[in-house]
Amino acid sequence: MKNFLIGLIIILLVSIALVEAKVEFGNWDKWDKEFPSNKYWASASFTRELYLIDSKEKEIVFWATNIFFCNNKKCNEKMAVILLSPANKKPDMKNILIGSDYQLAISAFPPKKDIVKIVAYKKNESSGKLKFYEEWEIPYKKNHPIIIQNAEFTKVFQGWLEEQSLGRIDRVVFHLVIFDQKNFIILMDKELEEKDKIDMLEKFLKSF
Repeated sequence: MKNFLIGLIIILLVSIALVEAKVEFGNWDKWDKEFPSNKYWASASFTRELYLIDSKEKEIVFWATNIFFCNNKKCNEKMAVILLSPANKKPDMKNILIGSDYQLAISAFPPKKDIVKIVAYKKNESSGKLKFYEEWEIPYKKNHPIIIQNAEFTKVFQGWLEEQSLGRIDRVVFHLVIFDQKNFIILMDKELEEKDKIDMLEKFLKSF
């Protein structure tokens, strides 16, 4: 198994599906209970695939969708969110918050005194909704890991990854990528060195 793991290379698909939707403010104050539905938000977003590749074949491990929420119509503050879907459930690009089987979500709130609140959600099988699971705080620092080691959600996330990839993936780390005090995004560790993509996403995020 170890030799097989060493032979695998994890890469991100270069192409990104960008959806430039009008960002609208919806009155949602239940972040500590469940993730908001499309009824409350219309958001700019982008989706990409994470592949697991060996010498003979490539396998989609999961889909990652980033969306951004504003605190009001002027978008004085933005919230960064990443939604995770299993490999066989490609998100609906026309209805990014509905019609898609999102199973986990992580949201990063605007910084307060250089501290960012992180809230994690997990799909409730009976209701089909993303329910609050856990929250914690991290420093507002460039490329700081989003999921802290002592969070219970760490086990949930790692277990979910292993389910999607049949146990053949070591780990994926999400980081807080900061452009300025207002604009920041959650990206995977494998994306941090893709300068052209980072530049594109910065322009995309600052466009609304």
